[in-house]
Amino acid sequence: MRHLIFVLLVSSFIFHIVLASNCFFDICIRSTSSCTCPDTYVEGNTCYYNVSDGCSCESYSTIGCTVCGGDCCYSNSDDSQPTCGDRCPDPNDNSKLKVNGNPKCTVNGWNCSYTDYTCDSSNKNVVKSCGGNNYVCTGTSWVKCADRETNCNDEIDDDCDGKIDYCDSDCSCNGCVDKVACECYSSGSKADIDGDGYDEICCNGRWRDCSPPEGNKKDCECCSNSDCDDGNPCTNDVCNNYVCTHTNVDDGTSCSGCSSDGNGQVVCACVNGQCKDTCGDDRCQSWENSNNCGADGGGDCPESGWYCLYVGDDATYCNSPGCNETEVRSEGGVSYCYYDLKGCFVEVSGATINVKCCYGKRSTMSCSDLCPDPNDNSKLKTNGQPSCTANGVSCSYTTYTCNSGNCGASRSCGGSTYYCVYDNGCRWKTSKDNL
Repeated sequence: MRHLIFVLLVSSFIFHIVLASNCFFDICIRSTSSCTCPDTYVEGNTCYYNVSDGCSCESYSTIGCTVCGGDCCYSNSDDSQPTCGDRCPDPNDNSKLKVNGNPKCTVNGWNCSYTDYTCDSSNKNVVKSCGGNNYVCTGTSWVKCADRETNCNDEIDDDCDGKIDYCDSDCSCNGCVDKVACECYSSGSKADIDGDGYDEICCNGRWRDCSPPEGNKKDCECCSNSDCDDGNPCTNDVCNNYVCTHTNVDDGTSCSGCSSDGNGQVVCACVNGQCKDTCGDDRCQSWENSNNCGADGGGDCPESGWYCLYVGDDATYCNSPGCNETEVRSEGGVSYCYYDLKGCFVEVSGATINVKCCYGKRSTMSCSDLCPDPNDNSKLKTNGQPSCTANGVSCSYTTYTCNSGNCGASRSCGGSTYYCVYDNGCRWKTSKDNL
């Protein structure tokens, strides 16, 4: 009897299917508390979707089970099952590769389910396979791998060989390559390639390092002497081990472009590494003569290096009173003692007469404290007063003598305090250890 009832129920469900080809039936087993229809249903290549009518459950105690009656009916069907080929890249979004596609019946009909690879800045230069080809992420979009590096300055691995820009042999650099940044630097370019805080320099296709692991670290500056030109005609500019050195040329080396000092003719010459007008500084120098500098003794200046001082315009001066054995003059705010008299000279230029006294030597008019006197350490000599003599500058001092009668006394000398102590004799010292 039970078998008969079951057969009748099944027959009834089959009848419903025959009447509506887009409906199907389901049988709920004993423990099922409800009967529902799935959102979609696939039969062959057809996707059924948009449920329009559902089934309901009835209990048949005679056979001990609950049976769903009625059909699951759908308003729409889609029999165009897609092939779901790879999308390389997605035509609607070139930042995505869609691979491993599978057809899926959805509430909107057939669709494709893919594995997505998204290109963004976090996976720049990552390579993925799609549709039988390889694609590289540029940081914003997927691009098919080329057969060589096509752009040597885009930071992209165009041919997907794991090397970008100038790190790839496809790119030719007429200079030096930074193997980390894969950039090409022209000869003479400087950059901190090794990250030690000091610049290397590209010379003849090779990086040169001026900061050895041991020793004095410095920036590299040059490949050749011309790289060191400081624009000063009075210095020798040399590239030595890729670092520039600048040394003064010999005094008297001719130069150009100096400013006139306003004293007579202009003679531009290098002095202490600077191009100066030396004519009119009251000193006869080897590069001056009567043609280019009459103001410094002219043709009557017998020796280069003498100091010739203007003393007047009286042509009889050299006869009477004549030159002083010494002379004190200021130059640039510094007082000098001129001594070693060489002679008195008269320069005549048209109606102009210049009389000069020439001296062979000069010294600054200054006296340093002697703390203590290098010839006698029992004496401090301070407050020196200079005087200009035939032998140069002579100094008269206030002298403090250390002896057994003033042990423990203190005096200031040269900016420090000295004490009179006994140390194998009385002497001045900066410590009181032997008092």
